[in-house]
Amino acid sequence: MKALGVWLAGFVLLFGGYSGVTHLVRDSDPESVFVIVDSSFQMREVWTQVPDVLDEIDDARYAEYALATEKGPVHGWQEQLTLGAADAFAPCGFDRVETYPLVAEADQVVVVTTEGSCETDSLPSDWVVRRLEG
Repeated sequence: MKALGVWLAGFVLLFGGYSGVTHLVRDSDPESVFVIVDSSFQMREVWTQVPDVLDEIDDARYAEYALATEKGPVHGWQEQLTLGAADAFAPCGFDRVETYPLVAEADQVVVVTTEGSCETDSLPSDWVVRRLEG
């Protein structure tokens, strides 16, 4: 029984040490997620879903987020996504989003749009496209 206690204590120390080091490493170098929200006329039908989707995206523990619409930047790197006073208006066009400086810094790019809005086929293949349904 004593051997089991020694083994268990060693296991707990080893696992605890590994968890602590992993936490420190991941916390010091968070993943950068850049989110682009389609804010065109076509998004009006699903606009009320956008805050919930942004809240779902920013739930990751070791990540920081920047936000923009296809019309321009909303905020830089921070722990939560905040849409602010953005509103759905005008036609959609993702032709400028690849030029946003934070896109190059991001580990992941997520595009939030809806069916029938912006054309997403020309976006880089490693970008994640989240389509909202009305």
